[in-house]
Amino acid sequence: MGERSIRILCLDGGGVKGIVSLQILKSIMEDVNKKETIAEQYLNRMPIKSMPTQLRPCDYFDLICGTSTGGLIALMLVWQTVDEAIEKYDQLSGKIFGKKLPWLERWNATYDDAVLEECLKAVIKESPVGLKEDAPLRSTMSKVELTNMRFSRHRPQGCKTFVVSTNLDKESSRPVILRSYDIPGIDSERASTCKIWEAGRATSAAPTFFKPIILDGQSFSDGATIANNPTHIAIMEASKIWRPVDIDCILSLGTGREEDHTMANATLDMLGPRVTWMCERMLSRFFYFRLQLAIYSLHAMTGTEATHHNTRIMVDAYRADTETTSHNAIREEVYFRLNPDIRSVRAGLDSVEKMGELSALAKKYMREHPDASTARKAITLKLAGSRKLRSPPPVNVRQRFPSIVKLLKFAPTLNGDNTFIAGEPNSNLTQDEDADQLPQIILPVGDFGKSERRRCHSDNT
Repeated sequence: MGERSIRILCLDGGGVKGIVSLQILKSIMEDVNKKETIAEQYLNRMPIKSMPTQLRPCDYFDLICGTSTGGLIALMLVWQTVDEAIEKYDQLSGKIFGKKLPWLERWNATYDDAVLEECLKAVIKESPVGLKEDAPLRSTMSKVELTNMRFSRHRPQGCKTFVVSTNLDKESSRPVILRSYDIPGIDSERASTCKIWEAGRATSAAPTFFKPIILDGQSFSDGATIANNPTHIAIMEASKIWRPVDIDCILSLGTGREEDHTMANATLDMLGPRVTWMCERMLSRFFYFRLQLAIYSLHAMTGTEATHHNTRIMVDAYRADTETTSHNAIREEVYFRLNPDIRSVRAGLDSVEKMGELSALAKKYMREHPDASTARKAITLKLAGSRKLRSPPPVNVRQRFPSIVKLLKFAPTLNGDNTFIAGEPNSNLTQDEDADQLPQIILPVGDFGKSERRRCHSDNT
């Protein structure tokens, strides 16, 4: 079995607008399907009467991650085809956002979190890999791996996945990464032990929409306020397992670009015209301004394009630096961001009635936008024919950390805490081979120009 490079799929948050990401991914997987069918036909020198079974993203990507609604999609894509995920997503959206709580019960949530939990458990029970509704998050990879080995010719490796959440009881400027896998040499005994549905609740508990979830006595909420676009986290996370130079494709899917908000229209979008009108008349100018400022700040924190631009700078700078030291490097695109303009739809996080329009817009974007067309072709070339190939094995901790430190040189402006490169927030590396003989280095914290000492490994013995 041949070996391939690492592929990463990242999914933004955005409520029901997650249908945009799914439709974009569907277009790509259809192209991959067609290309593989043509190749199979050519190799067998015989006509193929029908297209092969619909493809699963988990057979082409080594790491799938998401925040908020993107986290829910990431969890589904570990075992589902895109069409199956779209069908479930439509059903979930209708049930979850179908009925708001009575006004007197909306002091900290608009929708019933019990309905969300019930829907998540139903999706898990209906999975084709035999999961129970209370299955632990870390079981998803082993279950899919076992299914692949027994019933298909796919590569005998499971797709890793993680979702991003926020711990409301700790320093909230750091993302909480809920993983389905262990990382060799990096605090593996603290790998996520929560259930799959709990991870889904933790990443999607959007403030004002759903109550936080309590796990082990601590409150967890939507990760969108820290990393609504989890791409930079995914790159760092992958670099803990493999070498950064082994990453060949980073596909970041947005839920649609909207107009830049002012304080006034941000308030109107979140509260609606009726509640905004009431607040204007019932609150003093001082308190109404404070309300507008808080809502505007929330919009700014959940933005995704700034992360995209910073990620682009980091990836390009790292690759340029790597290529100057490698005689065999070939320049080709690695990072792809697809995020259509959806200003014409004006959809909120819970605008279920707009999902049809959003789907149509995403399909049109993939058909007609020149940048999308170029990216679509390049991604298809990278993915087609690779599902039977083995991804590189995890790299020894002594080998990968110099590359990580080098990568961090080009990520000083990312919106997030770069220290999670050394494990989950507030964790240190576990003792690995010869760890006591390895020196300490300092990793930067990206948000506010601070620095923090972390015990990490390098190969300078």
